[in-house]
Amino acid sequence: MRVSFDPARDAFAFRNTFANRCSIARVPITEARGRCGGMAFAALDHWHAKVHVPATDEVPPDGEPLADYIHDRMRTSMIDNWERFVLFMRTPDHRIPLSRAVLPQIVREEELPKLIARLENGEPQPLGLSQARNMAGLAQDHQVVAYGYEQEGPTTRIFIWDNRYGRREDVLELTTRPDRTDGAIVESDGQRWRGFFVERYSARIPSYVKV
Repeated sequence: MRVSFDPARDAFAFRNTFANRCSIARVPITEARGRCGGMAFAALDHWHAKVHVPATDEVPPDGEPLADYIHDRMRTSMIDNWERFVLFMRTPDHRIPLSRAVLPQIVREEELPKLIARLENGEPQPLGLSQARNMAGLAQDHQVVAYGYEQEGPTTRIFIWDNRYGRREDVLELTTRPDRTDGAIVESDGQRWRGFFVERYSARIPSYVKV
């Protein structure tokens, strides 16, 4: 199933190639992925407001309303979800002594059901994608928009808009067998992630939109 969010219409046409000159909590968390959280949140803001995203395929320069809004939403996305990224960073992939849970278990038993329930309710969701195992690795984590899923046996595919690639559909594929231990989540381009979580997000009307 898919909700009404369509990357061909509701996603920004330009790729996430922003350059940032700031960090959050002294970690250059936004450097490697540009403004992924800002682009995900801003696109969802437009979808909720039923307003088309600006029709440009060029990355807007800083100082223009769109660029500044995406930057602001990037900061919100990280401030609101920082603790979850750190939690996933600290959670092991495999069970170790004194560990209360492992990341594949959290994704399979908590995050995936939460995502499916919200998608079934008709709402696209921002996802945090984790691969970090230390603070420096947080710069390689990522944020996307999920707008559908399908399940076939032990395999679940999540349809996403990944702002690195423009207006195209990408897929996260994971195996949900209870005995699965490696927990790898593979994206369409071969990118492997340790896990994902449904991000905290509140819709906002873009500041440059007249209502």
